[in-house]
Amino acid sequence: LGNVSLSYFEQLLDWNLNLARRYKEEISFTVVAIRFTNIEAIGDIVGGPRMAQLIDAITVRLKELLRTTDVVMRSSLGVLCFLLPHTNEEQCRVVTSRVYALRDQVTLKDTPKLDISIVARTFPESRDAAARENNAKEILANINSQV
Repeated sequence: LGNVSLSYFEQLLDWNLNLARRYKEEISFTVVAIRFTNIEAIGDIVGGPRMAQLIDAITVRLKELLRTTDVVMRSSLGVLCFLLPHTNEEQCRVVTSRVYALRDQVTLKDTPKLDISIVARTFPESRDAAARENNAKEILANINSQV
């Protein structure tokens, strides 16, 4: 997926936060975290090769959903985090519905349905959250605790 490091992701997130605070009417962005909650259990059922097949299919489909300006970071908690510039709450709902649709499309025969958990936060629309969270580390910690 062209993942970036945690430190780079945090720098970009902090920069976007600063832009959104300064240019409230012009700048919006969304942070989305996705956890595949039962991927290990599916791997135990289907084995390594079929699990690799499933992960490849998920990766290909996620790449189709991303724009060239979107940034992806895989956290150490097994969560994919996306920074989606110029994405408001309505656009975020479209993205999350596409991820849920992706989940329904990417299945292996005779396996449980892939479970996912998604948490999304849009800025500056999430003003109440932005007031509590001052930087990228706090936002990511909050999102990771919810996903």
